[in-house]
Amino acid sequence: MNPKVGSILFLHRCVTHYNLYSTEKNNTLDMLIKKNNQGALRKYRNSKNGIMKKIGRFLCMATFVFIVAACSNPKVQKVIYPAELQLLQENIISNFLQDSVSEAQVDELLDALDENGAWRQIDYTNLTRGHWPVLQHLRNLQILTRAYQKPGSKYYHKNKLSKKVHLALNYWLDNDFQNPNWWNPEIGVPKFIAPVLITMEGELSPEQFEKGIKILSRSQIRLAGQNKVWLSGNVLSKSLLLRDVDSVKIASESIKDELVIRRLAIQPDYSFHEHGAMLQFGNYGLSFLADMVMWMDIFKGTDYQFEEEKISLLRNYVLDGMQWVLWKKGMDIAASGRHMFKGAQVEKRKTMVALLNKLKVLDPEYGQAYEKARTQKAL
Repeated sequence: MNPKVGSILFLHRCVTHYNLYSTEKNNTLDMLIKKNNQGALRKYRNSKNGIMKKIGRFLCMATFVFIVAACSNPKVQKVIYPAELQLLQENIISNFLQDSVSEAQVDELLDALDENGAWRQIDYTNLTRGHWPVLQHLRNLQILTRAYQKPGSKYYHKNKLSKKVHLALNYWLDNDFQNPNWWNPEIGVPKFIAPVLITMEGELSPEQFEKGIKILSRSQIRLAGQNKVWLSGNVLSKSLLLRDVDSVKIASESIKDELVIRRLAIQPDYSFHEHGAMLQFGNYGLSFLADMVMWMDIFKGTDYQFEEEKISLLRNYVLDGMQWVLWKKGMDIAASGRHMFKGAQVEKRKTMVALLNKLKVLDPEYGQAYEKARTQKAL
């Protein structure tokens, strides 16, 4: 039982017994007054005052218990997974919590969150097809969720932050914001909300869970290249939440199937093409690498882990392809393909460097090669 509910019931019982006691004693008092028995009346009043003081103290204690319970976290439901999926679920949460938590950023986000669960600086009516700013809501929600669930964070399992996470989550679930660009409802939104649902599952209400699954269900395994990897990842997240072992296996194989040399993916020279013969190192190619590194980490130790030939191909893609478009503090703009916003080339390099650091851990035999690629300053 939720401790808050239990405390309310406890306090209710206390008040009920108090009322019954008062009613019984008042009936006794009326009887003694009618009989004009002064000695018995005096003795009864002294006895009643002592008992009422005890009941008063008892009610104060019950009220204190209620207040403490009301201020504590709601009881987290135990999340149980089949043995085949247990480690996968743990790895997804562990991977999600890897990023650091900035206390200043969390405080800023909490200050900017209104009473409805919306961030004041976001225009939720915006329908821009590319770089949809409303997705920032889910990015912010991820940051708050990570701060709440990451051990060592000053916000770890704090009830105040839990309420804010649920407030922001409900604002999205209740409004179900969508965009005319198919990528956002089928890939972007499910991709950003999935780790929140998995990490917060123990605190989700049935209604939240149902609405979350509805959003994830917009992803279906189709297309090719990085689009297929994104879609397959979303299907895997939904299948995991539904404890569907067979669908998880299908989605995991679909992800790994794209780690191959062919027309829309990695090329024979270890470049990356998407949407035809278009060099896409900095957009689809970088997302492809980021997702493959993520799933390589998540699948590690499970029945879905990457085969050695897949790891070898990913390694070659990085060391014989991706690393050679990093130059000084950025990524070669001619190799980026898309998303060439102000400062984007610097951010793309930072992302690549972070991925190289992760590969040093995941593929330690080639750690020195990844380190050399990470520190490469010029061709």
